[in-house]
Amino acid sequence: MADSPSPQAVLETLLEKLTNVFAELHTILDASIVCETAAKALSSDGVPELATVIHRSLTHGIDEQMHAVTDCIELLGGTTCYSEDESEDDEDDEDEDGDEDGGE
Repeated sequence: MADSPSPQAVLETLLEKLTNVFAELHTILDASIVCETAAKALSSDGVPELATVIHRSLTHGIDEQMHAVTDCIELLGGTTCYSEDESEDDEDDEDEDGDEDGGE
């Protein structure tokens, strides 16, 4: 009977696979943004709702999944480009005094 992989090896494999999933989602997100942009360009032809449907149904959903995958990757010790976005979002929530309540 073959030795089973160590827990560390399993975690490294899982991180690699999740990183690949994130990369594929990123490619799909880019393609949906191109479609959304094209739909906006064609909106003068009477299909303005197409860009809205693409944005709300496809682009937004993929973005949410990319954040979920990023959470898993971070739990395993990795990072994605979304990891940086989340730290920037935290900074945006703070005002000039460095606190979130407006210094009151």
